[in-house]
Amino acid sequence: MKRSLYEEIVQKGISPGKLGIWPLGGGTVAVKSHNNLVLVDPFFSSWSSKEWKRRFPPMIAPQEVRACDLILITHEHEDHCDPATIRPILESNPNVVLAGPSPSIDRLQRNMVFDGLHIKISEVMPGQSFELADLRITVIKTHDPLSKEPVGYLIISTEASILFMGDSLFDEKLLIDFTTQYAPDVFVVALGNNPPRAKYYFSIAEVIEATRIVYPSRVLPIHWDLWTKTYINPKPYIKMTIDNLILLNRGEFLTIPVGQ
Repeated sequence: MKRSLYEEIVQKGISPGKLGIWPLGGGTVAVKSHNNLVLVDPFFSSWSSKEWKRRFPPMIAPQEVRACDLILITHEHEDHCDPATIRPILESNPNVVLAGPSPSIDRLQRNMVFDGLHIKISEVMPGQSFELADLRITVIKTHDPLSKEPVGYLIISTEASILFMGDSLFDEKLLIDFTTQYAPDVFVVALGNNPPRAKYYFSIAEVIEATRIVYPSRVLPIHWDLWTKTYINPKPYIKMTIDNLILLNRGEFLTIPVGQ
């Protein structure tokens, strides 16, 4: 019998010091170190709406998740802070740590996600850092005017680092600051086909510009696949070879540092 994607993630061995990363559709990403499994903005429910219609079902069922050590939430939007996803994960993982900004934690509390459970909940703000086994996580400021008090996360192991920017919009100064202050191996940014007079994600042109700004770090665009409203496959549009651009389909695996 073929293993599920979640089983593949759990069983994948990661060498000490390195990081493994799997985009899981939309803004959801799994990160694995030698000792930890981290879910960033897990969204495994079938939530959809007339305006925001999803293009594919979740790749993982929330009830499958039974080996999660850390949940990181960047902001309070449904596809990043989903009560129907997070409650089952918390029920099956009593030792998990959940971290997110105050508006995200408030949203989960209003939806009774924590009722009857005893887990470690951490309300975070930019500038804070904490450690979990072989990982160090630094909370960063992002630029997402459509959400309340959004944050990003820099996940660091001894040999690798990945910076998750949530739904942060393109901001040249912010990218320069991140590169000089943190020098992450990979920037994970949200890409989408923005409708006229609306700005939700990086555009194709901004992703390409980001690769110039943060070089020699790598840029990994995600989120482009989830919503019909903002869907765009970057591969046909990016014709040139960009050494530090990573294009992955959902469910694909990458080891950080890249090429090692």
